Amino acid sequence: MMKKTCLSCGIVAVVSSAVDVTTLHWNIHRPCGTDDSGCISAAKQRLAEMASEVGAKVVGAVELKDAVAALPGWQNTGMQCDNSAVMVAPGWSISKSSGHCMNGQSAKGFAVALVTPAEQVQGCPALCIIMGHVPHGSGGISGHSEIVSVCGDAVVSSCSIMMGDWNAEDVSSIWSSLIGGSTTLVEPHEKTCCWHPDPEYKYQYDHTATNIQGATSAGKTVYDPQLTSFSSNSYEHKPVSVQLRLPGGNSPTPAPTPTPTPTPSPSGGGCCAWGGSCDHHDAWCDGSASNCGHCQGEWQNGNALLENSTSTFQVV
Repeated sequence: MMKKTCLSCGIVAVVSSAVDVTTLHWNIHRPCGTDDSGCISAAKQRLAEMASEVGAKVVGAVELKDAVAALPGWQNTGMQCDNSAVMVAPGWSISKSSGHCMNGQSAKGFAVALVTPAEQVQGCPALCIIMGHVPHGSGGISGHSEIVSVCGDAVVSSCSIMMGDWNAEDVSSIWSSLIGGSTTLVEPHEKTCCWHPDPEYKYQYDHTATNIQGATSAGKTVYDPQLTSFSSNSYEHKPVSVQLRLPGGNSPTPAPTPTPTPTPSPSGGGCCAWGGSCDHHDAWCDGSASNCGHCQGEWQNGNALLENSTSTFQVV
């Protein structure tokens, strides 16, 4: 945290460093992540390990049964449509959450959470965080009203982050349908789909996207597929992490009172003290006694002393 002081305006602007919102998200894919107990157990173990490896603050999973059990101590949305979930690190909190099956498809869902991060993000009273598995194809996608019901219009329109398998390289039309408006950052742009018995990765489908002003990426991690030893594994996406950085909030605080510079006595003037130290009951006059007013300090040895000074009064 840095401080910038403006003595003339009496304000210290406390400028926070960028807020770390490192994401990790993964579409494990059915049936491995939903019906194979061995695969489910291995996926949850790797989800926790990868979250630790990248220092994730926000984790999203889809098509992983009981994914929230992978990160004990983290707040979460609970399991939502298409076995989707959002989890946030200790120190972060979720005040409201829900989910939705997009276009009525039970295998294309999202989880959404209204999140308070551990550090304030500039311009955002809270964050709207979504993890989704978007339907294929063009056209409108349902779910905007559910997102707004959880996060509110103001947060959705300028403080949203969505992670997921977008089933698209260009997310702009999907973002417009689900969130509204446009993105300020989308990362990564790498081939992440999908694992086959004869591995081929043709599609750039897995992204973290946001509409928060000033958002930047400090780097990314794209893992290799994690579950290739399971015969039930098909179409697993590569796990993805983005080192998302958001501008920190500012909290102005009063500046320390600067030490006053001694003021020379006006020519021929002095302080008319009514006994004791000079205070607001006293007055000073110039040489002609025509400029009496509220006390401006005791005049001693040619310098003005502060009001309520304990120094001995002496007229010069």
